Amino acid sequence: MSPVDGLVGVTIGDAAGVGPELVLGCTRADGVVVYGRVDLLRAAAVDLRRRGLAAPDPDRIIAVETAAEARAAAPSQLPVIDVDVDVHDALAADAYPWGQAVACFGAVQHAALVQAIDDAMAGAIDAICTAPWHKHRLADAGLPPTGHTEVLEARTGADRAVMVLAGDVLRVGLATAHLPLREVADRLTTAGIVETATAMHAGLRDLWGIEAPRLAICGLNPHAGEGGVLGHEDASIVAPAVEALVASGIDASGPWPADTIFPRVVAGRARYDGVIAMYHDQGLGPLKTAHFGEAANITLGLPIVRTSVDHGTAYDIAGTGAVDRSSFVYALQLARSFVARQR
Repeated sequence: MSPVDGLVGVTIGDAAGVGPELVLGCTRADGVVVYGRVDLLRAAAVDLRRRGLAAPDPDRIIAVETAAEARAAAPSQLPVIDVDVDVHDALAADAYPWGQAVACFGAVQHAALVQAIDDAMAGAIDAICTAPWHKHRLADAGLPPTGHTEVLEARTGADRAVMVLAGDVLRVGLATAHLPLREVADRLTTAGIVETATAMHAGLRDLWGIEAPRLAICGLNPHAGEGGVLGHEDASIVAPAVEALVASGIDASGPWPADTIFPRVVAGRARYDGVIAMYHDQGLGPLKTAHFGEAANITLGLPIVRTSVDHGTAYDIAGTGAVDRSSFVYALQLARSFVARQR
């Protein structure tokens, strides 16, 4: 699918992080419309250019009312749909507030995502690609400090949104996502693992075009419990989930020790199209080791397409010109490929 065939809504994320730099590299010719604030992006561009860093002419960043208007923008322009958040005070200083805790930016990042979701649900845009946001900025703005996945699930009315990170070799779905480690075992359920794996299977088939996906299911404990010596959860929670998946017709196996299944898949010694991890770092540590900067975050189980970068706001390098756009470009390309395949 060429960019002109579809329109991807790109959300600005936390405007004090690397989000503006990721977004400013786009044009309408890339098939995007940005959800955020024109004044923020123009101010960021001015600040970058003043310091001799790469940034577009601020006049090229234009305000549009709707996604339909964005489709008519000139190829060299960057169309932006403004959200209704006042950021004047945040831009009052001489320098742009890169890497700073700005409360109103939390409101901007949330409003941008909500409006993009609503437009995607209405069919005004074809997919969403999100720049990274900061959970603490949500709290600063008086909003629940949560992740994109949870907001997407609630706003779309999805039964279960599944967080997946994927590169060209590893595709990892998370049975639990943003939880403190001490809560994982208590929150892990057989039904939840089945729902996660079922959504992963459907995504691999419908979005990646894999006709008969094969799934590896990780165990929770070291050595997948080692026969109960290292915990009961693998036998009492994970194994029944694998049995239920197989009974439903899904090619799944496990529970596998996580420390062996990931290197086997990466090396090509185990042929699996997706791996289900039991918790965040169990899956994303191996994924980012193999594909950091060349992977995307995908939310499955939604009625819309959503992709994102595989990293955070990176306050330490925001505004320095050091940001690597590779993951953002990969996520944008993946969103387009998903839309094309659905069509």
